[in-house]
Amino acid sequence: MPRTRDPHLDNVRAVLIALVVVGHIAQQGDSRAADVLSTWIYSFHMPAFVVVSGYLSRRYTGTGDQVWSIVRGLLVPYVFFQVLLAALQTILFDAPFNAHLTTPAFSLWFLLALAAWRLLTPLLRSLRYPLAVAVAISVLTPFDPGLDQQLSAARILGFLPFYVLGLQLRPEHLTALRRPGARAAGAACLALALGAALVLAPRSSVAVFYLNGSYGAESLTDVAGAVVRVLALVAGLLGTAAVLAVVPATAQAWTRVGTRTLYVYAWQAVLLYPLTKSDLLAERPWQTEVAVAVLGGLLLTALLGSGPWTALTRRLTEPSVAWLRTHPETGTEPDRTPPSA
Repeated sequence: MPRTRDPHLDNVRAVLIALVVVGHIAQQGDSRAADVLSTWIYSFHMPAFVVVSGYLSRRYTGTGDQVWSIVRGLLVPYVFFQVLLAALQTILFDAPFNAHLTTPAFSLWFLLALAAWRLLTPLLRSLRYPLAVAVAISVLTPFDPGLDQQLSAARILGFLPFYVLGLQLRPEHLTALRRPGARAAGAACLALALGAALVLAPRSSVAVFYLNGSYGAESLTDVAGAVVRVLALVAGLLGTAAVLAVVPATAQAWTRVGTRTLYVYAWQAVLLYPLTKSDLLAERPWQTEVAVAVLGGLLLTALLGSGPWTALTRRLTEPSVAWLRTHPETGTEPDRTPPSA
């Protein structure tokens, strides 16, 4: 029997995917307000997304159907959108066509990362202290100056603690975060995070929250980088708990957007990619930059998460590639967990 969807998690996913879009637009501005907004968003939105992805992957055991769902729902879309972005770059900017399948374009890194985390799930479950191991990996691997975004390696390792945390969460933990007291604490935590972003934005780079390279690449010593990485992990943890606490647990008018996050995530990369190569938002009044980021991001999320857009692009976003599979399993329950992109 298919599992009943949890509207709370769908609401959380809808909020987080909206923040992804808002954050990507805000990063194209150059005002302090845009920096503050993007710093605040990046301090917690991807950690929270990864935690939810881990939580929804708890039933992953590596069956043939589950592995196939990774191929069909994550790797095939990754290849398609990677090629599409390369084609856009050639058409719009007269650049040589090169899809660079080993180096994710724009925001497509998450599709590769989620595929890797799910494939690693049985191994992670076999560890006695998986969260401690994941934190050590996240903090220690950036000592390697060669760590980069090839095959999303840096982010797979950097965000690994949040995926493992999601694997270890139980429904009762989410229930505890839905209590009124937790909701008030979560709202206060997000407000404090915004205040911290006001202080930090002019003094540090939002890139410390990307977790996408070595400490040297961020011009940090190994010791300073390790300290900053630990602080980023703590910020992501607190922000994740806060989001889970403040987002409504009951179905809302926008809940269904949370069931279509793959469509929003993949297509916003296509539609916003030209913006990342231009200065259309730069040097505008800060009010304009923030308004375009917030209102434009919410409207684009609503469009890409709508029923008509899903129906229109389904064959491209989730193509039928059964012909690639030579030995389909029979007699096993298929994995119905949707990609948490």
